[in-house]
Amino acid sequence: MSRTERMTELDERLVAAAEADLQQLLSIDPSPEFAARVRSRIDENRQSRASNRWGWIGLAVAAAATVILVAALRTDQSSPTTQPVEIADRADMTLKVPPVEHNPSPLPTAPHQVATRRGSTPTAAPPASPEVIIDPAMTDAIRRMAMSLRNTQPDAAAAEQLQIEMGEPVPLTIAEPLNVPELVLKPADQNGGN
Repeated sequence: MSRTERMTELDERLVAAAEADLQQLLSIDPSPEFAARVRSRIDENRQSRASNRWGWIGLAVAAAATVILVAALRTDQSSPTTQPVEIADRADMTLKVPPVEHNPSPLPTAPHQVATRRGSTPTAAPPASPEVIIDPAMTDAIRRMAMSLRNTQPDAAAAEQLQIEMGEPVPLTIAEPLNVPELVLKPADQNGGN
């Protein structure tokens, strides 16, 4: 039955009878035992909430004390104190460097000039370039190679052998821009479809 229709006499009598029955059922007082059990459960819940609250407060106090203790111990360890210095009593060791096979031209001997920086010079902002991501293992390998090449010249035969094993480098493929057609939507019907 919709709310806009009027109730008939039969409907009104049925609703009145149901309300009277409901009122009679609700007017019954609970038994004294039931009321006592409800009251005891309410008291138990109040007591358990209070004990839980004190438990949380105790936990917070213990955690704060632990943090303060750890902070105090760390400051004691990091404070500048005299530390024992151990002096090694060993003979100097000479490192054997392989002889360099090429004969470089003698460098002119001139006194070295110390470069000094006088303030910062304004520089133009670098042009926007794409971000280059390099594998950390590759960076470490390049760093190790540079360190090893400081004292010796690279071996050309090893480079030729590596080129034979690896073959010619493969050119990088450049992805073409995506061609996405324009998306056109029809406007929604303003009348609600009726």
